[in-house]
Amino acid sequence: MSTEIADFVRRALEAKIPRDDISKTLATAKWPDHEIKSALAAFADVAFPIAVPRPRPYLSARDVFTYLLLFGALYTSVWHVGELLFALIDKLIPDAARIGYERDYLDSTIRWAIAWLIVSAPLFLYMFRLTSGRIARDPTARESWPRKWLTYLTLALAVSAIAGDLASLVYNALSGDLTVPILLKSAVVLVIAGSAFGYFFLDVRQGEDQ
Repeated sequence: MSTEIADFVRRALEAKIPRDDISKTLATAKWPDHEIKSALAAFADVAFPIAVPRPRPYLSARDVFTYLLLFGALYTSVWHVGELLFALIDKLIPDAARIGYERDYLDSTIRWAIAWLIVSAPLFLYMFRLTSGRIARDPTARESWPRKWLTYLTLALAVSAIAGDLASLVYNALSGDLTVPILLKSAVVLVIAGSAFGYFFLDVRQGEDQ
């Protein structure tokens, strides 16, 4: 948000101009809608002679640590869920040409994936509950910079995974190699990445609405 629009909104509110009129005036002046909402949201809607600013998010070491741990546990859990499902697909529908070579490898992969999930999934659930409770008590915590950056990074990774999965599906279809295991693995990626994208996209929209 630019200082010009913030200063304009502050002076307009102190002049007792209604928020709707301020919004319409800025829209007429071709200010972007998100900047208008952000500028108005920066000041509390309370009766006082001067404009009262809302608390602004700031970068704290605690937030960096909390959200790195939360999203790190999320990425680890998601990766190993996918790895586990891929290995189970290969084990249930084996490739006859490689069955002897892959048996030990798949068993080891499954054990490692389960081991990682036993560690990372509870950590993610605990950190998720911790941060969700904090946001419920203090909605301004939703604007934490580490949280917003990592949320958008997760959206970008989810979109990249979906795009890569669809491209791989089309490539295999054009090559005539569209087998059942490939279709199942593509479905796994779409479900995992699609779920992550849907959740965080709705979370971002909810934050913007608030």
